[in-house]
Amino acid sequence: MRSDAFVFFGATGDLAYKKIFPALQSMIRRGHLDAPIIGVAKQGWNLEQLRERARDSVREHGGLDDDAFARLSANLHYVDGDYQDGATFEALRKALGEAQRPIHYLAIPPSLFPVVVQHLGSSGCARGARVIVEKPFGRDLRSAQALNQTLHQVFPEPAIFRIDHYLGKEAVQNLKIFRFGNSFFEPIWNRHYVESVQITMAEQFGVKGRGGFYDDTGAIRDLIQNHMMQVVGMLAMEAPATTYTEAVRDELVKVFRQVRPLDPQHLVRGQFDGYRSEKGVAPDSLGRRAVLHSRRQVPAGHHHRGDDRAQAPAAHQARLRARQLRSTAAHARRRDRARRAGQKARRSHGGRAHRALVCAPGRR
Repeated sequence: MRSDAFVFFGATGDLAYKKIFPALQSMIRRGHLDAPIIGVAKQGWNLEQLRERARDSVREHGGLDDDAFARLSANLHYVDGDYQDGATFEALRKALGEAQRPIHYLAIPPSLFPVVVQHLGSSGCARGARVIVEKPFGRDLRSAQALNQTLHQVFPEPAIFRIDHYLGKEAVQNLKIFRFGNSFFEPIWNRHYVESVQITMAEQFGVKGRGGFYDDTGAIRDLIQNHMMQVVGMLAMEAPATTYTEAVRDELVKVFRQVRPLDPQHLVRGQFDGYRSEKGVAPDSLGRRAVLHSRRQVPAGHHHRGDDRAQAPAAHQARLRARQLRSTAAHARRRDRARRAGQKARRSHGGRAHRALVCAPGRR
């Protein structure tokens, strides 16, 4: 059933600026959205300021469509208030008016999810509604389970959508086509022909006012355990056997169950220079740390931060070099085995083996 109002918390935040406003304009342009749009935030703004931010957002991210934006601006409403204050949600209930099936998008820090969900329930804003919860979903297993319990106290499971907006990127969606719709790559995308895959996420911007969020969440929770792990899953998963709604998820789960847990001693974490001078960041913060390398062993206390180039002892460096040599030798042996297997197949089947790979994608 189609929702008759769209509410998004964090209306003045970074995600709304980069993704939500451009997406709303696009939905309106395509005829998919014709309902009240209510932004909620604690910024001390008024509606005209939010409309101006929305205009700046679509200009910078995708381009301004005068007709579609005019309709977006006309449907836009704003509720300013503290998420901890029940009065904010009473104001939201009034802004919803006659809406019977609103959808609530929580584009806010995960620590605020339980508070907002509980207030949605107590104010009546959750009646007949659905909720979209952005990543990261909790800080760890225990907090994720607690958040799930809180959600189920207010919303039934079919009304809860746990999402990662990164999966909406065209480049990420194209991975499935690259993997399973390409008859040249699909037959050789396996451990016999692919030695390793390196995933690089490069950004052209810094914290940009999100110091409070990153100091609470950190780059590993914000990026690696969701965005990057989803990409890992898409690159390593098998083709779904059916097209039912959970088919892709089931294949991703199979991959994640086979991933060996990381040993903290094999990780080097880093913090950007100048991060601690950002607004909302504690002077002794260890937040916004990202994994710089996941194979190098570093003894306890030898974390890199900014220009701090702590070096491991000579004995450790020697062990590291020995390990790298063993790894290189193992890769060489695997390549030799794969080459010999290919030669044997060609001798046994003539030229048919290559044609079978091209004409019958999916066979191993």
